[in-house]
Amino acid sequence: MSDYDIFPTKFPLSQGVDLSNGGNFTSFEVHVPSLMSGWAEEWTRVSKLLIDAISRTAEAPTDIQAFKILLDEQNTSIEFLSKYNVQLGLVYKTWRKVDCERMRRGRAVHMSHTYITRAYDKKLFLTNEIYGPASTNRAKAIQIFMDDWREQCNPAADSRMYNVL
Repeated sequence: MSDYDIFPTKFPLSQGVDLSNGGNFTSFEVHVPSLMSGWAEEWTRVSKLLIDAISRTAEAPTDIQAFKILLDEQNTSIEFLSKYNVQLGLVYKTWRKVDCERMRRGRAVHMSHTYITRAYDKKLFLTNEIYGPASTNRAKAIQIFMDDWREQCNPAADSRMYNVL
């Protein structure tokens, strides 16, 4: 399962059939439920854990807060993988210069509203004067970043083994 704003970059095609971690529930972006996998029974089991964790969250619980509780409680029945399995936002070193080394790590890039806004704030992407605020121009920013990544990092070299955009 992936969020709509996750883009595969180096995701082994074989893991579409032979799930990571033997099919046990796996979250690829630590406690952020942006990219997860598991057999059907695992989804049912973890759903029950999340429902139970909601009562231990803040006033307006979110899925991220519930997963964070499970992580903090060191729930060993869920594999919380390193954040480096999913890159965050517009992975630029400097303005429009993709960090190809970072993009070679992990399986995907998560283009959440928060991550895109951070890139705008750090002036790693086009300024607000050109395209307007990050909040209303996320799709354009993602399109330009993915084109920059393809042009600068040559991800097609791994295309036989990975599902690369």
